[in-house]
Amino acid sequence: MISKKRVLYFASFSHTITHAMTLTLAPLLPLIRSDLGLTNAETASFAFISFLMYGALALPSGLISDRIGSLKVIRIGLILFLVSIAGIYLSKGPLTLWISLLLLGIGAGAYHPAGLSLVSRLYQKDMGKAMGFNGLLGNLGEASSPIIAAAVGVYIGWKYPYLLWGLPILVLLFMSLSMKDSKIKDHVKEEDGGKYSYIQETRKLVSKDFILYILILLFRGLFYTGTVLLLTTFAKDVLSLKVLIGGLITTILIVSGMPGQILGGKISDKLGYKKPLLIFTTFSSISIALIANTTSAIIFLIFSILMGFSYFAAQPAQNMLTASMSSTKIRGLLYGFSSLCIFGFGSFAVSVGGYIADILTWRAAFYMLAAFALIDVFLIYLKREKKEDIKQT
Repeated sequence: MISKKRVLYFASFSHTITHAMTLTLAPLLPLIRSDLGLTNAETASFAFISFLMYGALALPSGLISDRIGSLKVIRIGLILFLVSIAGIYLSKGPLTLWISLLLLGIGAGAYHPAGLSLVSRLYQKDMGKAMGFNGLLGNLGEASSPIIAAAVGVYIGWKYPYLLWGLPILVLLFMSLSMKDSKIKDHVKEEDGGKYSYIQETRKLVSKDFILYILILLFRGLFYTGTVLLLTTFAKDVLSLKVLIGGLITTILIVSGMPGQILGGKISDKLGYKKPLLIFTTFSSISIALIANTTSAIIFLIFSILMGFSYFAAQPAQNMLTASMSSTKIRGLLYGFSSLCIFGFGSFAVSVGGYIADILTWRAAFYMLAAFALIDVFLIYLKREKKEDIKQT
């Protein structure tokens, strides 16, 4: 039997590499824009296609992971990462880079439905803590990639940061070969309930409550994805900071989320998901609005830290909300919906933000992101949390 901790570590470090691969692009956008002579909207299209596929592939990945097992789906994603790295390194222009980042997004889309489903099924009792640890390792990838990408991109070239992630991806692939889904099932206590039909379980989701849940995640994706991917460009164009400094601040934002993950996980285990989501999302909205308004690099840094802490402190509660929507039997599908909304639909904020920056200003684009977070606060307020939801998660 494979130990639960070993599986948790594998899933969590795969989470690390997934976010590292996706967020490496953020600080490189100004460098790619300059090297290829593109507009803000054209440059933002690289982030848009990558994150669109990141989210769009999450739903089919969730369905597949429910059928063939989470480990196989995560393994496929890691292989696609290696293919995309080769494509980025060999790219000669915008089209080949665009296609390579599309493949990267597909690889990233494999992780969240499979990985989060795996963790939620293994740790049904202490889900908040397990999700907090998994989120912490995801933050490690998000935090390390912007500063590494900025430093390597500025001093060597924007293609080279991706090559650095090839080695840990290979290590994870070899690690996955020693694990099988059939052995992991020994740790999972499936719910009782007689005959089981996947179609019947999914039909139960069709409700006003589920639509509200989707809207909550959609607006979370819009304000988070837009903020993180456009933060370095905002710092460079509005505050005249160097790309390396902008990448460092993006890293600091995400590092600030690490203690937030742990604290948020503990709070969510005690209070349920609604109160942490409501409070921390309110702080996120205020932080983004103040980022948009600032003229000081120090104030910009302070509210970037608050944004990172508050967003990620709400993430364990967000994952518990997803788990509460249905049974473990379709958990992969549910986390597929979650990733589709946050990363897939969230990618539209990047393209819209770049367009607004071209016709108005970057400040206007960030005020839009703050408004998305405020709308999310209202939607969370409308969501009813039942006592049995807390017990289930």
